[in-house]
Amino acid sequence: MSEAYYFQRYYTKENAHSSNALLLLKRVYFYNQKIFYNVLSFWTDNESDNFLPSFVTQERGNKSVPDFCIRQKGFELIVEAKEKRKGFSQNQLERHLNAFQTDNSEKILVLLAPSFSENDKNIVDSIKTKIKYVICITYMDLYETIKSHCDERRDFELIELLDEYREYCTAENLIDDTNNTIMVRLAGSTMDFNIQPDISIYFDKFEHRYEGFRYLALYQSKSIKYIGKIQKVVKGFKQPNGSIHMEGLVPHKCAISDEEKTRVEKAIEHQGNLYDNASIPHCYFLVESFVPVENFTKSSKRALYGRKKFYLSQFNLPINCSAEEIAEQMKNRTWEGIDSN
Repeated sequence: MSEAYYFQRYYTKENAHSSNALLLLKRVYFYNQKIFYNVLSFWTDNESDNFLPSFVTQERGNKSVPDFCIRQKGFELIVEAKEKRKGFSQNQLERHLNAFQTDNSEKILVLLAPSFSENDKNIVDSIKTKIKYVICITYMDLYETIKSHCDERRDFELIELLDEYREYCTAENLIDDTNNTIMVRLAGSTMDFNIQPDISIYFDKFEHRYEGFRYLALYQSKSIKYIGKIQKVVKGFKQPNGSIHMEGLVPHKCAISDEEKTRVEKAIEHQGNLYDNASIPHCYFLVESFVPVENFTKSSKRALYGRKKFYLSQFNLPINCSAEEIAEQMKNRTWEGIDSN
């Protein structure tokens, strides 16, 4: 059965990215208004209290003293989102300024893009002379800013929503965080086969996500046992005539060496003996080698269900580092501790 997503992935209009960004902010607001206002104040360098309602009793007016009064400073927020390699237009942004409907509110124009060119920055400098708040953020900034105001132990529903938004952005090439991403996958009876030095391979059904991560971590019995750096991803399956079909997926349409073909063939044979599903297309993740991880455990009660992502930045590691460096940073730690950083 197909997964249900919060954010649309099939569309014809080019405004889907801005619509989804606004949908995310709307969901944050209804989930926890304090988080929403904290994010807003972070962007505008305002105290969050400036956006919250104020409750005043017995405040003397010009001619009377009302029993109480409730006030809220209004604001309007407009988002203009761009895809990769599509710059901003000064004419369009100036027209957006006319879309603000009231003069009694703080006007906030949010420009959302994978990155900002020098020309974009020059346009923004010009627009800033006409409006107080012009916020330039990347899709990754949007994700990280909201997540930084969440409590990992309490706001798990919102964090799940954020992680799906990040996946949406990655799938749409709005974020490319491949070299920073560790994917944790379950490994049961195949683990001993997976980690053999002359094999160093993991397989999963083709229908599951196979790109967007550089590292693959094997999980078993509430801990990560091994981690490897992915060299290639190959699609393969046994055809009715008994021959093996293979094609390179990552890098796109990559060549497959004889040595790599042998490794995939051994994996398909092993898989067929265990599950009798070698004729079903699978992805074969070829890694440099699987490095053992010492005592990186999941301390909470629930076991891993499905998958889990970590990021090198959570371990203070540089992009594209070695599996050995990650294993060293994981040693004798819990992933709840990493998530709370």
